Amino acid sequence: NISAKDILIAQDASRKNSILSNLNQVLFAGEPKQCDFNLLMELDDNVSTARNQRLSFIMSCSNVSTLVGLLGTFAGLSITIGSIGNLLSSPSDVGGDNASNTLNMIVTMVASLSEPLKGMNTAFVSSIYGVVCAILLTSQSVFVRSSYSLVSTEIKKLKIISNRSNNKQRSLRVESETLVEFKELFKAFFDNYLTVENLRTQDEEKKRVMLSDSFVTLQNRLLDNSAKLEQLSTLIDGYLVSNNENTKKLVDGVITITSRLSEGNTLLADNNA
Repeated sequence: NISAKDILIAQDASRKNSILSNLNQVLFAGEPKQCDFNLLMELDDNVSTARNQRLSFIMSCSNVSTLVGLLGTFAGLSITIGSIGNLLSSPSDVGGDNASNTLNMIVTMVASLSEPLKGMNTAFVSSIYGVVCAILLTSQSVFVRSSYSLVSTEIKKLKIISNRSNNKQRSLRVESETLVEFKELFKAFFDNYLTVENLRTQDEEKKRVMLSDSFVTLQNRLLDNSAKLEQLSTLIDGYLVSNNENTKKLVDGVITITSRLSEGNTLLADNNA
C-alpha cells in the first residue's frame, strides 16, 4: 500500500490507498470545485477515523514497548539479585591456611559472577530496546499525524469551496422567488429617478443657455455703449478744441479793437491839441 504522503507528493489520481480509498480521486482528478459535499463529509469522517485508529495503535505499541523494556529490566535485576543471593548462600570449603583452597574459592566466585552479569545485561538491553522502540514509534506518530493533517486540510478547503458555491446558488434561488416585487419596485423607482434627473438636466441646460445668451447680449451692449462713449468723447474733445480756438480768436479781436481804440484816442488827443 502507498502511504498518504506518497499520494500528496506525487499527486497521481491513479494511485490507491487501502485506508483512504478514493480520496486521491477526489483531490487530484478533474475539477475539485465540482466535488459532492456529502462525499467530502464522508471522506472527512473516514480520514479522521483512520487517523485516530493509526495514532491509537502506534501509541499503544509505544506503551507496550516501554512496558516490555521495564519488564526486561526487572527480569534482569531479578536474575542478578538471585544469582548474587545464591553466590552468597553457597557453602565455602576454604581453609584458613590453605592457599590452594583460597585460589579455588576466587575462581569459583569469578565463575559465579557470570549469572549476575547476564542478568544486568538483560536489564540494560531491555531498557535500551524499550526506549529506542518508544522513540521510533513516537516519531512515526508525528509523521502519521502530519500526513493526515495535510489530507484533512485539503478536504476542509474543498468543503468550504463546495459549501460557498451551494450557498451562492441557494441565495440566488431565494432572490428569484421572494424579491421579484422588490426588484420591480426598485426598477420603477430607478426609472422615475432617471426621468426626473433627465428633466432636471434639460432644465439646467436651458437655464445655462439662457444665461449664456444674456451674458453675450450684455457684453454686446457694453461694447456698443463703449463705442458710443468713445464717439461722444471724440465729439466733446472736438467741440472743446473748436471753442478754445473761437475764444482765442475773440480775445485776439478784442485786443485788436482795444489797440485800435487806443490809437484813435491818441489821434483825437493830438488833433485837439
